[in-house]
Amino acid sequence: MLAELAVGDSHALSAFPPPLLAPAAVLTDQIEHHVGHLRRDRITDRASPAQRTTDGRVRKCKLRSPVADSGVLAEGKDVTIRRMRDHLDDYRLLLRWRSAPHVAEWWDTAQTELGLEGVIAKYVSRTRSEDPTTACIIQLTGLPIGYIQFYPWEDNEAEMREIGFRLPAGYWGVDIFIGERDHLDRGFGSQAVSLIHRYLVEQRGAAGVALVVARDNVRAQRAYEKAGLVRICEVLDTDTRAGQRIPSYLMACPPTP
Repeated sequence: MLAELAVGDSHALSAFPPPLLAPAAVLTDQIEHHVGHLRRDRITDRASPAQRTTDGRVRKCKLRSPVADSGVLAEGKDVTIRRMRDHLDDYRLLLRWRSAPHVAEWWDTAQTELGLEGVIAKYVSRTRSEDPTTACIIQLTGLPIGYIQFYPWEDNEAEMREIGFRLPAGYWGVDIFIGERDHLDRGFGSQAVSLIHRYLVEQRGAAGVALVVARDNVRAQRAYEKAGLVRICEVLDTDTRAGQRIPSYLMACPPTP
């Protein structure tokens, strides 16, 4: 069986459809397949004690009112999420961040070398409102520290089937990395996921968010848990590492009541 439900809140997990089954050959041969626009980042930061509730989760981030035309989608106490701009400054940020070893280890597992022109070609459409994937920059008191993007899973049903899962209607995907090494392990990634989750629920009518994380990236799983996500099942990601598809977990927020 492709997926096994994780130990956790059985009531929350029961809201999700059973995972899809995959042919045994998919699991044994680990067929090489890469879908470039569906990157699954694995954040590697931890929240500080002051940022946690008594049960260890990141405190909920309140959405402040964005400044008109600022591109800001969500703003917490320290972390702000703004739309990525069709501007060389933002493209250069992505180029530098994607080249950093701590990002490339999990984000660009196929080791794709894009260069500045390649980054522009890959991300320019995501800076526009008509694209289903929205690219954003994570800022800390105005300083860019990372990248986050979101998209409706319903637009990617073929990928869901190939990876091996189903979701209730209204779920959105989220991919994220902290690009500035000095800002790892400080809870900012968890805060960003929490902010985007609240934004999508309150502004886009989302049922919740779900993402795929490598099974061996334990630190990222803990970070996502602090943002309110739970482990749903095992899947086989379409991202590759050394030519092999990556054994992963589907993690998701329980549906909003």
